[in-house]
Amino acid sequence: MWLFTRHGFFSVVELDGNKHFVAVRARAKGHLEALKAKYPDHLGNSAILKSGVTRDYGYRMIISKAAWIVLAQLLASDVDYGNFKDAVSARAARIEGGEAYGDALHEVWREMVAFQNVIKDRT
Repeated sequence: MWLFTRHGFFSVVELDGNKHFVAVRARAKGHLEALKAKYPDHLGNSAILKSGVTRDYGYRMIISKAAWIVLAQLLASDVDYGNFKDAVSARAARIEGGEAYGDALHEVWREMVAFQNVIKDRT
């Protein structure tokens, strides 16, 4: 699962076939740090690990799937804005790579508009 939030970008996958744990992966360590700072009661003891050079994502945090379910619910309830890209821009100074992260979000938005146009033409 890819998840773009005001706190950063995360990729969440099952941990090496273990159905009870997930790896919350990030390209920027600061994104995981922001997530921990926002939800210390749920992630306070979770270590941020630097991934090996053979890994796609630079950083990861291993948490139980039960904790992830709660965290995903908290992230969903944190939506209090009418425009996601504007909400990220407002926090850019507090997010590692904030301006570049906002630029990347605009690129994702453009790609998904192009995708929408492709499938719209087919229906």
